[in-house]
Amino acid sequence: MGLAPPPPAAALPACRISEFPCKTNKCIRLDHYCDGKDDCGDKSDEPPHCTVCNRTYYGDVGKTYELSLGKPALDRIPYNCHLTFTASGHTHGELIQVSVVLFNLCGRLD
Repeated sequence: MGLAPPPPAAALPACRISEFPCKTNKCIRLDHYCDGKDDCGDKSDEPPHCTVCNRTYYGDVGKTYELSLGKPALDRIPYNCHLTFTASGHTHGELIQVSVVLFNLCGRLD
């Protein structure tokens, strides 16, 4: 007699490429992932040590992302932050406009 197959894993919602799939079957905007607020209702969008960095943000017609990056912890320096913005066409648009409101770079060069 064979073993029964394992139960299927909980399915994540079918979110747009410009959204994050919460474990609560809710889809939230990518800029709400790691923003310090529990947008999913179960904190699945706020894992420990997460950051807005090192991710790809996909354009979405009529939507504006608001990203904020605070000062990194001293134990995480040197700190690199890579942000990739892409317009994948169709319903996600063909163009991405990036505006930087404030940019400060402070540090010591040896």
